[in-house]
Amino acid sequence: MTSSTVSHSNGSASNGSARDGSDHEVARELQADGKAAAGKPRRRCLLFVVDALAEAYIREAIADARLPHLAELLEEGGQLVRCTSIFPSITPAATCTLATGAYPQEHRVEGAYWIDQSSGEMAYFGDDFELVRKRGLHRYLVDFGERLNAQRLDAPTIFERVEAEGLSSGCVNYMWFHGDHLHHRATPWSLRALAGRLSGSTRGPEVLLLGDFVTTWPRSMRPPRWNRWGLWHRYGFDDATTMGRLMEMAKQDCLPDFTLAYFPNNDYESHGKGPRRALETAIRPFDEFLGRFVRCLGGWKKFREAYSLLIVGDHAQSRTADDPLERGVELEELLDGLGIADAAGNWQEGERIYICPNMRAAAVYQREPEDVQLRKEIVTRLLADKRVDQVLWEELASHDRPAADGSAGSSAGSSAGSSAGSSADGPRWYCVKTADRGQFRFARAEAHSAAESGAAAGRGEVVRDERGNRWRVEGDWRALDLSLADSDSGGGDSGGEGSASGAAAAGASGQERQLACGNYPNALERIAHCFPAGSSPVWATARLGCEFKTSETSTHPGGSHGGLNWEDSDAALLVLGLPQTIPERVASVDVVPLCLQALGIGDGGLGEMTGTRHITCNP
Repeated sequence: MTSSTVSHSNGSASNGSARDGSDHEVARELQADGKAAAGKPRRRCLLFVVDALAEAYIREAIADARLPHLAELLEEGGQLVRCTSIFPSITPAATCTLATGAYPQEHRVEGAYWIDQSSGEMAYFGDDFELVRKRGLHRYLVDFGERLNAQRLDAPTIFERVEAEGLSSGCVNYMWFHGDHLHHRATPWSLRALAGRLSGSTRGPEVLLLGDFVTTWPRSMRPPRWNRWGLWHRYGFDDATTMGRLMEMAKQDCLPDFTLAYFPNNDYESHGKGPRRALETAIRPFDEFLGRFVRCLGGWKKFREAYSLLIVGDHAQSRTADDPLERGVELEELLDGLGIADAAGNWQEGERIYICPNMRAAAVYQREPEDVQLRKEIVTRLLADKRVDQVLWEELASHDRPAADGSAGSSAGSSAGSSAGSSADGPRWYCVKTADRGQFRFARAEAHSAAESGAAAGRGEVVRDERGNRWRVEGDWRALDLSLADSDSGGGDSGGEGSASGAAAAGASGQERQLACGNYPNALERIAHCFPAGSSPVWATARLGCEFKTSETSTHPGGSHGGLNWEDSDAALLVLGLPQTIPERVASVDVVPLCLQALGIGDGGLGEMTGTRHITCNP
């Protein structure tokens, strides 16, 4: 879908008219008018993404009366629930999921630092200046400003979904903005002097406000005179800019049918000061803004009648150790001698592995992913550091099945047949190995009855998780702190009822047991959806307090995220004005369906498209 209208900063079309008169545009208007005439609800939907909004800290602050306006939201009938992030719980990938409803396996944004298998190039969207400098400032600017949305993203955005239904949508400072409308873009002069210039246009939703770069206001709105914020406000990518632009649209009652707005300050503050101290410097100002914003729109009663509101974090943050030597896991030292590629370039002769630290997670890519012995060495070396929590990987073929001692390429693979490995005619198997809690394997279970979930269905037993996914599992559940929800014994009892062998007895009797997650929420679904086709790195997670680093990347003295642990992963989701009550725990892939439901669109088959199970709201 494309549009021939070029939108400018004053919201006018390139030919001076409000619309270009194309058949495509007219069809959209007729579609929207027809839906309105049919009595379709016209309540507008607002999605505010507050970076690193941690559920535990928000719940505590509301209880302590430190966030009075978020408390008012709950008093008006709103909800506060846990929203579990993706893995890795890192901003570029996690915010992409909130904009698409897809996991990394589908949208193909694997983190903040990864190897793009479609091109073989390194993709980096972090904040380490040394690595940015070595790669080149212009390349970083173009990757972030142009290629991220136009080439890296491989899933439709919520803006495209909403506008396909004839509704209007807008984006304020969100890094994922792909849409059908062509917008004028400027590059601030000081940035041009440093890093060069971006192209003069980009595509996005009907309303697009991206810092000092794109200022396309709603067509019916009188734009404010001042639109530039400069270097000291990160060229407009800060909370003050986002708040100001939302308030301008609210004052003139010009908010689109759907608006996604991004508040980045809490993440910056949490990295430097820790998530608890950031409550005072970032979350309390956001709470005060929310009060002003709702008053501008007529108070809570009128607001609730006219708007649905979702406030969500893309991930949480956990505290890091004060001592930089204690918190920094040096990956180059652990993997020395294995042919490490230059972090600033692409693959060169003699290079065998590429290291991509993603704060509290890290991906190690092999130039030849089928080299099982090299992968075994990578796993062994990573687990030699006591600060490494888990090492994760996807099995690539049936011969890749580990033996009882954890070594690769055992004869067990051939005897298990194709169903045991990740092949074209079998399920994809995933491994989690720890230094002190054993090894665990799992794959998505094929559709069959509970009576077939015992030994007759193949090696490994079938269990069901809290979101209704069915998995074939084997090994030590302590690796992911799993247990059986209806059992008194935990996953740590090797051979007991809470282990894979305990599930065997249940499977043999025709019963499927339900898994309960401990410190790693929704772990199986998140791991199974972090490996796009053709991309099978070895992932590592760090123990609490620690981060991964290389000579080109740094660590954070306050807080961090990226891992599977709940302290990294359990973001807050506050909702008001949704048509139905939502469960006490959801996942970030559920946010897009919730917004579509709020607009009366439904999930539009998104669950089938992404291959994930989204929530169904209870009446």
